Amino acid sequence: MNIKLMKSSHWPDVKKIYQDGIKTGQATFEKEPPRSWGEWSRKHLAECSLVCQEGDQLLGWAAISPVSQRCI
Repeated sequence: MNIKLMKSSHWPDVKKIYQDGIKTGQATFEKEPPRSWGEWSRKHLAECSLVCQEGDQLLGWAAISPVSQRCI
């Protein structure tokens, strides 16, 4: 396994994993993932957005945002 900085090329897999987490009702208060990489990257710190890969498969991700903009 390799831990790397998240890039725009990872977005389709990151979005799918995020969407799967939303379906559990336990991963986030969000009701849907961001629509685009641009929307995602504006809300998260690039230097703290990571992916875990094994070969070409993205296994998971972690990201930090400076402040939540959610109205929860």
